[in-house]
Amino acid sequence: MTYAVNKGFNKNEAVTAMFVFNSATVAELRSLTYSVGGSVLDVGAQDDLAVLSVVGRDDVEVTAELVGSTLLERGATGAIAVTWNDGVETEALTNAVITQVSTSGSMDSEITSSLTFKEAPT
Repeated sequence: MTYAVNKGFNKNEAVTAMFVFNSATVAELRSLTYSVGGSVLDVGAQDDLAVLSVVGRDDVEVTAELVGSTLLERGATGAIAVTWNDGVETEALTNAVITQVSTSGSMDSEITSSLTFKEAPT
């Protein structure tokens, strides 16, 4: 198996990471985190001698940090597609909701915004 060289979000590369929300590419992407977690559920009976557990439903969270402010608002819904610039891995969340939006800046530095997405309840 051959792996591409990991250049992060280097804009000078021919292939860059892409983050798409509601069919629109989110520009000036600074960082991106796609994480999957979840609870472990106890499915054993009270009198079982061993602990019986299963992994529960996936809890997917996507956090994107952007350069500049954003017009996206908490509560907006849509599909997410993440294409990493290694050309191998693609992530998707078909029913996402923005759960948190923050914008910050400091003296003599750029303004950044952070968006957190989770799977929307169905």
